Amino acid sequence: MWERLCYWFGMRGGSLPEGEDAVFENAVNRSVLVVRPAEPFVRWAAGVCGEPVKQTREALAAYLIARQDSLEVEEAVLEAVYAEIFERELLSWHLDQTRWPAPRTRALFKRWFELTLRGLVVDLREEPIERDAG
Repeated sequence: MWERLCYWFGMRGGSLPEGEDAVFENAVNRSVLVVRPAEPFVRWAAGVCGEPVKQTREALAAYLIARQDSLEVEEAVLEAVYAEIFERELLSWHLDQTRWPAPRTRALFKRWFELTLRGLVVDLREEPIERDAG
């Protein structure tokens, strides 16, 4: 994993310094896809809510996805998850699906959201992760 991080951040050679292996303790086999609404989504949200929504751009969401070996979202991974993420993001602002854009394509998703990938996910808690029923 250290070699991958070196690759990601443009470092060459070397090894993990003594005692620094704790960085990878409790690392989870996932990457995090951070989704931020872009201007088209902000305009849509303002339209369906009937007024500008100031916090729309700051409404970040983080999704655990399959671990990625780079800091670029692989198109095959995006294809597998974009529809579910798109629907979750729309649902978080408006329940009436007839007001959602259609069709919700991957290209539209990429215009409506800024995507940031983070490769190292570490669980800092002792207790097991619980999932909400739903």
